[in-house]
Formats: sequence, C-alpha cells, structure tokens
Amino acid sequence: MRCDVCGKPASVHEIMINNGEKSEVHLCLEHAIEAGLSIPSAQPIAQLLASQGKRRQRPPVMLCAHCGLSLADFKKSSRLGCAHCYDALGEALEAAIIATQGGATAHHGESPAHASVDEAHRLTRARLVRELEAAVTAEQYERAARLRDQLADLAEARPAVGEPSSGTGGASESTS
Repeated sequence: MRCDVCGKPASVHEIMINNGEKSEVHLCLEHAIEAGLSIPSAQPIAQLLASQGKRRQRPPVMLCAHCGLSLADFKKSSRLGCAHCYDALGEALEAAIIATQGGATAHHGESPAHASVDEAHRLTRARLVRELEAAVTAEQYERAARLRDQLADLAEARPAVGEPSSGTGGASESTS
C-alpha cells in the first residue's frame, strides 16, 4: 500500500467505522506523525518473525546411551540397536510405529487358533485378580476367598499351550 498523501510506502494503516461507514487511511511514517495517529514504535510482529528466522535451532540429537544409535540412524535403517533404544528414543519411535502401522496401536491381524481361548482366559483371570485385590482392600474376606478359589479353578481348567482344548477333537493318532 502507498501513502494517501505522498505515494511513499505506507507504514500506518487505520480503518475507522463511523455510523456503519468504513473509511481507510494509509500513511507513511511522516504523515502519520503529522496526523497525530498512534505509531507502533517497535513493530512486535515483524521483530518476532525476524527473530524466529534467526533462532531456528536444530532439535537435540536423540541417542541411545547404551549403543549410540541416533534417531537419524533408525530412520535410515528402520532397525534399533538394542533393547534400550525403546527407552531412549521413546516418543519418536512411537510416532514412527504408529505411522508405519497406518495409525493402529493394537494388533488386529490373524492369531493362532488357540489365541482366542488364551485371550478369554487372560481377560477372565485379570478381572478376577482385580476383584480379589478390591475385596482384600475392602476387607471382604469371604468374597476374597471365593475369588481365590475361582482363580485356582481357572488355572486348573486351562489346557497347556499346544494341547487341544476340550471338545475340539484336535487329537490325532499316528500309525506306524
């Protein structure tokens, strides 16, 4: 924009609305002073933008203290150096894994046939353990004893991994 008076670049822009009518004034610094308009002394937005360009710092280099792997190394190879890398590069790894998995944070793929039984067993056991802890905390010892017995029954009823569960007919005989 140009100054309305002299045509120099305008540095003061004022918009006034009186009785619903809008009027704009664009003035250079000299004419703005003559007109008695408030002049921004230290253009804070311009200074902020200028300082941001100068202060642009590199992010700190994230390294695993155990093996020395950097985040840049991981991004190049998609491989970690050791188990400690998970702790050292934590948040960045989590973001990379989520991005790689299309936003998924839990496994939703195929599982072994016995996995659904195992998962149901695990969830039931976890629920019983939570209830048992709550009963003991609340000093409900009779209820706690029943829950303890249910946990013991659950442990006995669970088939060993690899053995077919009852009713599946998975046993096969070998003939020699």
